[in-house]
Amino acid sequence: MGRPLSKRYFGLAGAAGGEGVASLTVNGANSYSSGTTITIAESPIGGTRAEASITFVASADGAPGNGNVASTTVTTTGTGYTSAPAVTFVKPANVVVDGFTQIAGKVFKFSSGVTEGIYPGMVANVFFTTLTKGNPTRVVSVDEASGNITMSTANTAAISSPVNFGDVGRLGSLTTVLVPAVTTGNTIQANAWITGGGTGRIGDIISQKGSTRYNIANDEGEGVVTLEGSATTLAAGGPSAEGNCAITVTESTGASYYITKLNSRTVTLGVRINGTQFGNGTQVPWNPNAAVANVSVKISTND
Repeated sequence: MGRPLSKRYFGLAGAAGGEGVASLTVNGANSYSSGTTITIAESPIGGTRAEASITFVASADGAPGNGNVASTTVTTTGTGYTSAPAVTFVKPANVVVDGFTQIAGKVFKFSSGVTEGIYPGMVANVFFTTLTKGNPTRVVSVDEASGNITMSTANTAAISSPVNFGDVGRLGSLTTVLVPAVTTGNTIQANAWITGGGTGRIGDIISQKGSTRYNIANDEGEGVVTLEGSATTLAAGGPSAEGNCAITVTESTGASYYITKLNSRTVTLGVRINGTQFGNGTQVPWNPNAAVANVSVKISTND
């Protein structure tokens, strides 16, 4: 093989490509219903999705703090996150119901008997008298067995139908912290389908075994894989088969290529992803910092 790669571009044995979500902190989130859930974006490199749950401030009859988020808990850390993922508070859909009977005080039963989709903390956005401006009437509890819904205020005025229940939650600031990184900064980034793994995952080169064979670690383990960079790689968007890996480089425009061989100073370009400056099979100098137009390429790194 050509001159081997410098070890400064290698990661640490046992390192994994991408991380899990360690914690999720929410500040100032308020006015949500108990039907609100958290959705965390998928890993950009094919890892498992992280999951979290919400704990709300305990609701009480007429409590103005109903719907405030007390805490969030990461229930599944996930894998393969290379940066903090997008987190979305998903509110339940509005529910519109027809006329009702006021059973006693703040307890109501709607003529349709429908309680599905109505959660404590939802606002009856019209028709119910509120005692304090800015403190709308909310659902305190829902009894699915009886169909009774307890509200935070009693009806003291005429009510017309339909009644629209909705979640008016507002999100304050949100901080997502990843598990401490186990990829090594400024190492060459390889997308490897480790034997026994499910698909390609971003990881570190741990050692070089030949001109096209590398020992790579990612979030599914560690193993020796063979570099590929053909039209099949392009179609697959990465390694096309178990036991293979793919590495990309970019030209000065930001357009990129897969490579078929990697030496200490040069790469052999494989199929173009969207690059135009070099042809397939061209041997081109590489570096980890920047590309020079029509002269060199930048190799992808785990920054």
